[in-house]
Amino acid sequence: MPTVVMDFSGEESDKWVSAFVVPAKGPEDYAIDAVGKEIEKSGLTKMSIKSDQEPALVDLIRAVKRERGENIEVIKPEHSPVGESQSNGKVERTIRTIQAQVRTLKLMVESKYGASVKQESVLLPWMVKYAATLINIASVGKDSRTAYERRHGRKWKKALPIFGECIWWLRPESKGEQKLETRWEDGVYLGVVTESEEIIVGNREGVVKVRTFAVRPQGER
Repeated sequence: MPTVVMDFSGEESDKWVSAFVVPAKGPEDYAIDAVGKEIEKSGLTKMSIKSDQEPALVDLIRAVKRERGENIEVIKPEHSPVGESQSNGKVERTIRTIQAQVRTLKLMVESKYGASVKQESVLLPWMVKYAATLINIASVGKDSRTAYERRHGRKWKKALPIFGECIWWLRPESKGEQKLETRWEDGVYLGVVTESEEIIVGNREGVVKVRTFAVRPQGER
């Protein structure tokens, strides 16, 4: 399960972290697009990109630069010496933190559902992404602020369901439709879009972003 972890740390950064599962290693279309979007959301136009010397990762960075060159100026690309992960210690710590959060989410889901979450589960990619989201909105740094607060200038206040929880969600733009039909549907909570505060919900038809949801009774979650 190839995973890309990004740590926006530096003197002018918000110390934001991102993590997402990609279909394959290297300059794959989804990976290029996802990395580029994360860089754009950071608001940074100049940066020093540091990574290990794995060829697939180096190729991905080069591809992002080619695709997003008008928005990104990569200065002094750095690479960790082969076999010396300590020189990239900050990113290594971020990776361990995200891995620990993913394990916590996985154990919680398995405990709630009484079933094992396998590597091929459709939940895992969402779990990885949500692990980074939780760190951004809840982990407080030495300055007594979260990464979300540094980036947006305010604390995160929206209450969220538990990952993997069954919820009710209100179909967007359903007002005025058939008045005898319910506007609420069942779904599984998969995460949140921090920029818009929309939540991500999965159901039999796919995945949707919605603003309004309701928790189910305790025995139905």
